[in-house]
This record gives sequence, structure tokens and C-alpha cells, in this order.
Amino acid sequence: MNILEIVGLLVAIVALVVSIWAVVISKNIAVTDRKANTYTDAIVYLEKMAFINESPNLGFGDAMITDVNDEWIKEQIIIAVDIKSRLNLHDESKAKDFWSIISGIYGKEHIFDQDKYQKLRKEIINELNK
Repeated sequence: MNILEIVGLLVAIVALVVSIWAVVISKNIAVTDRKANTYTDAIVYLEKMAFINESPNLGFGDAMITDVNDEWIKEQIIIAVDIKSRLNLHDESKAKDFWSIISGIYGKEHIFDQDKYQKLRKEIINELNK
């Protein structure tokens, strides 16, 4: 083997290593993006529910809750199940906390637990800022 063949072989090996590294990095970025999207969806959904819950006290009267009926509730529960399922892939504890809040909203008492929400929100924001 002459010098050019050795240099060519080394360049090929370096290119292979860089390609493998790029694939690994791309996979990590994709997982991080999915996780961030799921966390963002959870926060946005809960913010929406918190606003609907507080809207009568914020001067909106019953405007935000007049369209709440069984059909709307079913639709919202399906959306919440989707978010919970995706949260479960990343963090079971956050998924359980999310579902605990959702269960309170759509349970018999229709209670939005602000304390649980703020705790979960803070955890998710901390996770997103890592």
C-alpha cells in the first residue's frame, strides 16, 4: 500500500465515524423534539383548562363555559388521553400528575387543582430548560 491508499483509507474511516455520529445525534435531537412537543402540548392544554375554569372570575362571565356539553367533554377527554399517552412515553410521573388534574376537571366535582397544576408546570418548565 502506498501513502495515498493509506490516506484514502483513513479519510474513509473518519467519514464513516462522522456519519455514524451524525445518525446518533439526529436520533437524540428527534427524541428531544418529541419530548419538548409533548410537554408543550400538556402545558398548553392545562393552561386552556385553567383559563376556562377561571374565566367567570376574570370578567368573561359564562361566555367560555356556555358551549361545554357532553360532546365537548368527550372531545377534550380524548385530547387529554392522547397527551397522557405521549407523556407516559417520557415520564410516567408527569403523566400520572397530568391525569390526576384531568380526572379532577372531568370528575363529578369538576375541580381544577391549581396546586397540582403549578407543580407539574414547574417540573415541565425545568425539564424543558435543561
